[in-house]
Amino acid sequence: MSWFLILMLFALPAAILLLVFIWLLQGSGGRDDARLWLGILLLVDLMLFPMAYYGLWGLFSQSLFVFLEMPFVIGLLAVMLINWRKYAVAWENYRSLLAGLSLVMIALLALMVWGSGITMLAIPLYALVFAGLWQLLRRLRGSLLNVLALVTLSVLVMEATGSLNSRMITAVNWRGAISIFGEIGILLAFILQTLLIQRAFGMEADQERGSPWIQYILATLLLIGVGAVEMRHGVLAEATGRAFEDHLPFLSLLLTISAGVVLIISLPGRLRFAGAIFMIVGTAWIMAAYSLGWRFDPEQITQARAERITQAIESYDQQNGSYPDSLIALTPSYLPLLLGPLTGHDQVWCYQGGQNFYRLGYVWYQRYARPVHPSPHIEIKIFSSSGQPADQPWVCDQELQRFKPTIGF
Repeated sequence: MSWFLILMLFALPAAILLLVFIWLLQGSGGRDDARLWLGILLLVDLMLFPMAYYGLWGLFSQSLFVFLEMPFVIGLLAVMLINWRKYAVAWENYRSLLAGLSLVMIALLALMVWGSGITMLAIPLYALVFAGLWQLLRRLRGSLLNVLALVTLSVLVMEATGSLNSRMITAVNWRGAISIFGEIGILLAFILQTLLIQRAFGMEADQERGSPWIQYILATLLLIGVGAVEMRHGVLAEATGRAFEDHLPFLSLLLTISAGVVLIISLPGRLRFAGAIFMIVGTAWIMAAYSLGWRFDPEQITQARAERITQAIESYDQQNGSYPDSLIALTPSYLPLLLGPLTGHDQVWCYQGGQNFYRLGYVWYQRYARPVHPSPHIEIKIFSSSGQPADQPWVCDQELQRFKPTIGF
């Protein structure tokens, strides 16, 4: 059975069970019902039990069930943090029960970290970041939220095309900021999607609603943008020969299900079905986009991009009488976007240019191509050149050494 079917068969019943759980606990339908929030805390405890057990026995990474529990735990923790004021009501009526369940949750998280390592702190950390950003962004006016959604969408598009590679930026001071912005783009996309869907349904009473269709469209575009990023990740995984199962888009899947959990619990009545649909459709779309990325030929895409760069270099020479010193000189007059090679993560073009010469290349990796290369093969590939290059080390020598450890050489 494929990972796609496993995830879908898990996400569908889990969404249904969560809907049933909320309706059973809510009873009269009061949104501030203390039993609901105690029930969510109890559910977190129950889900943490097997995670702590497998962590203590060193079997955490071998349990598919525990692996798929993580996004639901993160989503439920985020909901609890977002609605922390609701627990004041529960404290007034169920003080002993609330204290006991909270201590159990803390103990189980501690056991899980002790058994599986400090990386398991990512579970409460993700929940804290998700809830904190959600609370911060929900205070924005509708127009500002829409603008932020468009900015995030542009970041996703740049990430998907490979034009957000910080190593291709010459201004060193900007590299860190660009890298961070690229990393949090997917996280922001899912938080913004939950807020846009809530406002489209008119759930933020203290905020302007705006046009619901604009919010629906922006939420859809953000989900498409995340899928485009994962499609590029699929192409890169294919380029470096990584196993499909070992390099799933875990972060996007985790955030998709976590955002779906937040929507299911925060929306009232039948609107909760929107959260379940988001969870299921989002999971299916991300897996489909990532799988589609494996069908593209990274070498063919890289050569097509190199051909466009070569044409821009020749145009620059015709107008200026010399070749550019760096590829950055080509943008935006001769090349609107400088898209990097798809031979591996964070790979850059190897370029060397001067008055009467240039050469353009990249590090090329081929897993198996019998009988030419009966074993994995890596080399520096010159795509185009002119004149006699200077006899000195160039970028490709450094890229070759940097790339080798990532693919096991």
